[in-house]
Amino acid sequence: MKHVPRRRPSPSLIISIAALVIACAGTAFAANLITSGDIKDGTIKPKDLSAKAKKKLKGPKGDKGDPGEKGDPGEQGPPGPSGLSGGTIPSGTTITGAWGGRYIAALAGNQTNSYLLTYGFPLPAPVRLTDANVQFGATTTGPVGDADPACNGSVANPTAPAGKVCIYSQDNARDNSTLTGFKLSAAQGTTDADAYGFTVRIVNISTPGTMRAEGTWAYTAP
Repeated sequence: MKHVPRRRPSPSLIISIAALVIACAGTAFAANLITSGDIKDGTIKPKDLSAKAKKKLKGPKGDKGDPGEKGDPGEQGPPGPSGLSGGTIPSGTTITGAWGGRYIAALAGNQTNSYLLTYGFPLPAPVRLTDANVQFGATTTGPVGDADPACNGSVANPTAPAGKVCIYSQDNARDNSTLTGFKLSAAQGTTDADAYGFTVRIVNISTPGTMRAEGTWAYTAP
């Protein structure tokens, strides 16, 4: 038998075979890729995602929504009790007010005249007042009938200890007057009316003409 020598493959044939192998490998690799069509809905969990993917899923914060419509008003409740109806001034409560008067009179000779100014409380005092409980401030300029050291407030800041009415005079505007404080019914004797207020008496200082006095007062319920 005659021996036929083998021919070595040409370089072009080797290159063609290599290209075919690479193409087949690429097709096989592409066949193993997982696409969204291969994943069942709802099976991917947050823990399966990378930190970068999780961050992208959050997205930017949305704009604030419009406020909702105002609701209908509720039903009106029953009226509450008035703070000025019934009962007495609560213990420890301080109430304040103003007092005063101005009189122009042509008095004959050295005749003196007396004027009584009455002031009421918004509620009765829990204990009836006496004349000793109605006093002018300790620093009231004379003549004054009853300046009390316990009345240590001022016109701008009227104060009173428990159970007392303290009356403060605006002395720089005071003219031709003597001052005294009394319980409400000083001229009628002791009655329940003494719990409802007090009286200031202004007397001119024996000089005909204008008489004026004014200021503030305070009362603290015992």
